[in-house]
Amino acid sequence: MLRLMAEKESLNVIDEQIGTPTWAYGLARAIWTGVQKNISGTFHWTDAGVASWYDFAVAIQEEGIELGLLDTAIPVLPVRTDRFPTPAKRPMYSVLDKTATWEALGIVPIHWRKQLRAYKATGKDKVKAIVQKLNGMDPLLYAAKKAIGPKQLTEEEARDTARRAYIRNSSLSSRDIGKAIGRARRTVDIYVADLRAATSQDKNFKKAWLDRTDGLVPGPGR
Repeated sequence: MLRLMAEKESLNVIDEQIGTPTWAYGLARAIWTGVQKNISGTFHWTDAGVASWYDFAVAIQEEGIELGLLDTAIPVLPVRTDRFPTPAKRPMYSVLDKTATWEALGIVPIHWRKQLRAYKATGKDKVKAIVQKLNGMDPLLYAAKKAIGPKQLTEEEARDTARRAYIRNSSLSSRDIGKAIGRARRTVDIYVADLRAATSQDKNFKKAWLDRTDGLVPGPGR
């Protein structure tokens, strides 16, 4: 969603489907608590509260702006489900009753909006350390594995990562690099334009030299 908000001028999001956004950290905490208490059976779990996809998108943009993950806000427009047809019919209301789970685990539920802020803040705080650890590793692969999100890298960090990825493997497409560093393809093209120009010039020079020597490399004494 952050990537779309960074690339598009406006965004249409379904406002009819209601559920509860849930942070994986909260789910993992619930599972671990259940294991420690040796609880068995079938239990539902989500964070507290309810929201439509539209509500969730609006919240993501607000948090993204506040945390510096997005530069500017764009219009987020509510639309009907039929604007985005899918093979599977999506439920309009999929909120689960977690009362029994909360009582069994003894966990006070945390509202999804608060969890969203905690998740985004965590990702932002970790970016500096992630970038520093790129030394000696394939930067593109490392960035992808760490799931660095859009706008979480500064321009200098994103440009450095893109250039190093291209140097390691010039066959990588701008789209592939962009997915790993959270930038649009056009932005990656700008980052590596001078590198591509240098590579192209080098290839042209080698081709001209081979044509001139008819592909023969002079040996010792020639």
